[in-house]
Amino acid sequence: MPDLTSIPALLAFMRQQGNSDLPAIANTLELWIDEEAEVLLELELHGTKGKRTSARVKSCRQDAEYHYLEEIKEFYSAPQPLHQNAVFYYRRKPKAWAVAAALRTWSLNNESPETSGT
Repeated sequence: MPDLTSIPALLAFMRQQGNSDLPAIANTLELWIDEEAEVLLELELHGTKGKRTSARVKSCRQDAEYHYLEEIKEFYSAPQPLHQNAVFYYRRKPKAWAVAAALRTWSLNNESPETSGT
């Protein structure tokens, strides 16, 4: 089962699955988190005279990780189809859905007989 306790734990878990697509997906997820952190920072600084500081960058990175983790957990634990509006109007949802779908597929393919209930 994937480790969904934190983004660093999830990325580490994904990178350990060498014979799957998960390591490449982990790299992509990390890029998406960096992009989201930049968007959050721009939104925070927009219209203010605030400056880009390491504390602000770190805070926005933590917010981006938190948002991605929550959405991945939601889609992983309660699979649902992705609605077209989520693709059109939300930055993170389609990406979080795709990561959760990859994790679910990996879990189904790698479930051990002891934990499958058979």
